[in-house]
Amino acid sequence: MKLRIEAMAAFRRGAFAEITFGPATPLRIRVRAPEEEHTVTVGKVLSWLDGATRSPNEQVKKNRLKERLRR
Repeated sequence: MKLRIEAMAAFRRGAFAEITFGPATPLRIRVRAPEEEHTVTVGKVLSWLDGATRSPNEQVKKNRLKERLRR
């Protein structure tokens, strides 16, 4: 999920900074070593960030990822 958050943050900082992303906006992320591709909606990512955590450590990680999205 961290990769998806990083991708959303990169989209917001890059050429797509002026485009509004809604909850149904699909994000396609491709990793190159080894190559792998995932598609997830912005809404699913935000829902995961706001969801329950299993440990304080996981909550800290989610809070850091939320902060990266605000930049």
